[in-house]
Amino acid sequence: VWHWKERKPGEPIKLASVTGSDQYIANPVWHAGAEIDRTWIDDNKIARVEEILRQGREQGYESLSKRAYETLFAPNYPVVPVGSTKDIENRIKALNKAIDQLVRSKDSEGNKKFWCPSKNTPIILYCPLELEGVWEQALKQNSNKDYKGERLKYRVTLSSTEHLDATITSSYVFPAKKAHIFQDRMGMERDSSKNHMAFGYEHSFHMRNNLAVLDSDAGREITGVV
Repeated sequence: VWHWKERKPGEPIKLASVTGSDQYIANPVWHAGAEIDRTWIDDNKIARVEEILRQGREQGYESLSKRAYETLFAPNYPVVPVGSTKDIENRIKALNKAIDQLVRSKDSEGNKKFWCPSKNTPIILYCPLELEGVWEQALKQNSNKDYKGERLKYRVTLSSTEHLDATITSSYVFPAKKAHIFQDRMGMERDSSKNHMAFGYEHSFHMRNNLAVLDSDAGREITGVV
């Protein structure tokens, strides 16, 4: 934490301490491989080999996406209930309240905990695929000039995902920066080599990355959305 205060003449600057153990986030190597027999290659078109390699890349990116979303939604974030679930204005009120709480979040020294959007900067609202229509209805009604209820105070971008279970009635909003860290130390790379003893070719993919949530207060779960 940076210590901002008025400096008296001759007073040394108070330095914040940053230790490796506090800030370290491991970045493991994720990898997968396959061996393709030479006779299979000889008896099939090269396009078949490229298809197998394409599947390997796609599965690698899908596993990365799955791990990222599981990490993002894993903490028990503070809950903001919708209330009357069928009422569009209550959905807007809950969304305003959730983002307001993130904007007002302070640490023990009274500093803002998160970088949050201004009224002109969009924030992402994550929901299951099954709730996309519910939120689209609320956001569309909010932009209707004839709508008489509470207006949304922030610009919101809706993002539905299959990584949230179809049975839940929760959606999530997060501050834009600081509390969620994605480190991409090495993008996906492929290595290939010939295995003379096995009469085949070995192909492997590997990447090095990780995602971490640094504060379980860094998000809001909006519940009771149906």
